[in-house]
Amino acid sequence: MSTRPVFPSPSTSDSPSVLTQAAPPSTQPSRSLACVRCQSRKVRCDHKSPCTNCIKGQAECVPATLATRRRRKRFSEKALLERLRNYESLLREHGITFQPTHDSSGSESENRKAAKLSSPSVGPSFPAPDLQPVKPGNGNTFWRAIHQGIRSPGHQKESSDEEFVESRLRAEWDDFYDGNDHILFCAGMAPKNITSYHPEPVDIFRLWQIYVDNINPILKITHAPTIQQQIIEASGHLSEVSPDLEALMFGIYCTALMSISDEDCSRIFAEDRDTLNHRYQSGCQQALINANYLRTSDLRVLAALLLYLLSIRPGIDPRSLSSIVGIAVRIGQTLGLHAECFNKEFSPFEAEMRRRLWWQIVLFDSRMGEMANCKSSILSPTWDCDLPLNLNDSDLIPHLKELVTPREGPTEALFIMISCEIANFVRNSQFYLKFTLPSTKESKSTKVAPSVDDLEALIENKYLKYCNPHIPLHLMSSCMSRGFIGKWRFGEYLFNKANNLVSQPVEYRDKIFLDAIQTIECDTAVYMTPITKGFLWFTKYHLPFPAYSYLIQELRRSTTGECTERAWQAIALNFEERDMFTTTPKSKLFKTLCHMLVKAWEARESALVEKHEACVTPTFITNIRSKFSIPEPRHSQIDPENILSTFPPSIPPEMQRPVASDSFVGPVTEGYAPGAMSVDVEGDLMSLWPMEWQFMNASMDHSWNSS
Repeated sequence: MSTRPVFPSPSTSDSPSVLTQAAPPSTQPSRSLACVRCQSRKVRCDHKSPCTNCIKGQAECVPATLATRRRRKRFSEKALLERLRNYESLLREHGITFQPTHDSSGSESENRKAAKLSSPSVGPSFPAPDLQPVKPGNGNTFWRAIHQGIRSPGHQKESSDEEFVESRLRAEWDDFYDGNDHILFCAGMAPKNITSYHPEPVDIFRLWQIYVDNINPILKITHAPTIQQQIIEASGHLSEVSPDLEALMFGIYCTALMSISDEDCSRIFAEDRDTLNHRYQSGCQQALINANYLRTSDLRVLAALLLYLLSIRPGIDPRSLSSIVGIAVRIGQTLGLHAECFNKEFSPFEAEMRRRLWWQIVLFDSRMGEMANCKSSILSPTWDCDLPLNLNDSDLIPHLKELVTPREGPTEALFIMISCEIANFVRNSQFYLKFTLPSTKESKSTKVAPSVDDLEALIENKYLKYCNPHIPLHLMSSCMSRGFIGKWRFGEYLFNKANNLVSQPVEYRDKIFLDAIQTIECDTAVYMTPITKGFLWFTKYHLPFPAYSYLIQELRRSTTGECTERAWQAIALNFEERDMFTTTPKSKLFKTLCHMLVKAWEARESALVEKHEACVTPTFITNIRSKFSIPEPRHSQIDPENILSTFPPSIPPEMQRPVASDSFVGPVTEGYAPGAMSVDVEGDLMSLWPMEWQFMNASMDHSWNSS
């Protein structure tokens, strides 16, 4: 088997001792290349002298020699600089303003600037004029520090020479290894044409519009005006589309299809969704291989990988998907998305797109880690990428040298801004770090750490108070943000309770109870309101199970009262809107949840019977008993009816199909007896908090999307 020549590192090649050291005598002749005859016949050579093939063919075995590589002649920096000066003088003569290649202060030498202009670089990630290229090698990396540290003090190199050497080494590195982008998809080792996988141009625009309406408002990892123009141009010449743009297009197809129902798919495309899913996901796999996604330096390819992972999420075990998402994390780190020192090297437009992409990778990795029972995610304080800017797409212009000042209140980036604000708070919070990194030492700072209450006030004053519930993105952002805040307040409560940090346990616990109710009501509002139908793909893998677990425990003790009735109503509506029984989830944890709900309801029935009050069994409790063969208690005397006919509707008519105004506008203020929920919480489902109840989430999500 042939071996590849090993290229010496810059450090060893510069060392005289290494070059002059004599090699030990070899007792056997070494052959590293195939003989000339085997090379011409393209057969395997055993590298012996003579080789077996030449012996069999009775031919002379002539060893091949390695041709000396010529160093490519570089363009003269002096000639380049003179040409630039000539062009600049012509621009000055005609009164055209421009940015000169050097300033009058002479802070940086002209030779260095010319060298930077002439050095090779990797292509831009979002092609647009004046965008800076992605240069993964920039920055003070560990290996670069070693290389600089071992050089002799008198050894000085021009930056142009260093960049040239590094680019050559990177090119040699790429040539040294064969393409391995097939190792995850098994779609074939060699790139191949996938023009036939594309939909018709009219369907391309339909899928793009679905993406713009349903996916882009949530993710904001693509600049819609720029990508739309590229897709319009590409749709007319699909056979000539660049691999990076083609990968992104297939990622858009996949996620757009994921966000619509089977009925809508058949109506719009006159084809079964499973068939289209298979076609576009297969095409996306091959497109990613064609774009060398595992070695990419293009943001569009990384965005395409993230879109592909989002599209396959409904039918994939979260434990498996969490591992694959780690690849996207590592690629992002290789490109320097996580470090602000790298992002600042790019134009303001591209730096902003890098930040948005990194944060979405972080959010997706964190959620998949929760569902996969993995404590270690990239949601940690080990990186310093800035938050995205609160800007509309019209504010992001690729050619601008400086972006406009971030806006106040809601913009097109509302959802990602709120999500990132919450995630940034969580990754620096003590209760989260103690769970994910138990060995973390507590800060000795006397400064009081912000609480979830502070986070809620920030989100409310900065974003939510400006929201209009009639705008789909505003309603979605308001409902989901309150659900996220309630979830992390629950985590903070468990941490404070375990460390005896709760000063007013009764009031705090009552607030958690109301938070849990509001979380379920907000989740229901997204399902019940037609204007948020396009965002259900996101809601489906954010089941409010922490709220369920807390309510179930407390409802077994707090059996009567207005707050208790509101909790049962919220659960009943959520069960109906999420259609939990039609899909028949297989999760054992869901079965446990149902049994706990029945026990909580039986406690309420017993309390009402003792008070001689009417007790109407909710439909979902009747369905649970029927599905899992749970007998009714003897004290139940009333025929089951739908609980919705007993309670007044809690969602205002302006939503067409309801949300309680307090579920959207602000904190809950409904009065209830203090101390009604003063009993300590048992283990049961509460002990499952760190696991994020992943099996139920995954099972129900898979069932919904396969129905």
